[in-house]
Amino acid sequence: MSERSASDQAVPSRIPPLARQPLDRDAPTRHDDAAWQRILTEDPATRFVLVRDALVAAVVHDASAARVFFATREVLPEGGEPVYLGRITPDAPSATGLPSGTPLVGWLLPSATDSAAAADDPLGGDSVSSSESPLVWLDLRRSVTALDPVESSTIVTALALAAWHRAEPFSPATGTPSEIAAAGWERRLPGTGAQLFPRTDPAVIVLITDADDRVLLGNNALWPRGFFSLFAGFVEAGESAEEAVHREIREETGLEVSHLEYRRSQPWPYPRSLMLGFRARVAEGISPDSAHEDGDEITAMRWFTRAELRDPARDIDLPGPAALANWLIQEWLDEVPAD
Repeated sequence: MSERSASDQAVPSRIPPLARQPLDRDAPTRHDDAAWQRILTEDPATRFVLVRDALVAAVVHDASAARVFFATREVLPEGGEPVYLGRITPDAPSATGLPSGTPLVGWLLPSATDSAAAADDPLGGDSVSSSESPLVWLDLRRSVTALDPVESSTIVTALALAAWHRAEPFSPATGTPSEIAAAGWERRLPGTGAQLFPRTDPAVIVLITDADDRVLLGNNALWPRGFFSLFAGFVEAGESAEEAVHREIREETGLEVSHLEYRRSQPWPYPRSLMLGFRARVAEGISPDSAHEDGDEITAMRWFTRAELRDPARDIDLPGPAALANWLIQEWLDEVPAD
């Protein structure tokens, strides 16, 4: 697995959008009940991010842009479960206007399907007047280009914790109900004190090129017709990330690849993945034309030139700006100037 140069770390354009993490996770506070309670109930600087399902509350500034709504405790809707997200780090680039050191708390609201609260109104009726602008529920996958790193990293962490608490309220071994602990970063079993922690599932995603400088993209059976992306899959038990790349590509395309190179990773909170981005080439002696759909997950695939990806046909849809697939494709395109 090759390393990127250290200089990449300082160039935001070379960092995937969800990999920018200007939050101090402040782990000691998670285990200091008094400090956590001060942040939650007393500190006037604390701001809350409202989360419902896979959405967050945002302020509408104009017809095309919205920013995360950082609420004060005075306007919080009832029924939320708090989780500590951390503090804004010094010198973090941010358009939020929040100063360095601001404590951020996720406020996890009941699912829209389980709650009588209106799904379209993050603050629930009358309290919406507490905001200067209208509020909406924001989908990170469609809005990442309008968000700064503080906003996107806050959302990624809050959504991942929300998904975990929603999906795993019981002990996987005994079915016993568990309780939230450590400021939202653990669940514990009453009586035994056994600890449960948030899971992150590693997945590989691969940009495959051939000798003609083309990229292979595929359409998954679960996606709309005409949507093409890179090939990806979860790392299986007992498997390295590199082995997962070879296996997934072999299973989904029938190809063997070589020149495997690690590029970047980023979290993907849908629900709790860590995407590991790679590049690979079709192995020597293997014809690119031998690529074929697996007949199960992959329903279509084709090779694309740089020109075809820079200006896709009307019936071709590509990954959105929040996805690591988009970043990997754009990185490859940027290496050769357009004609």
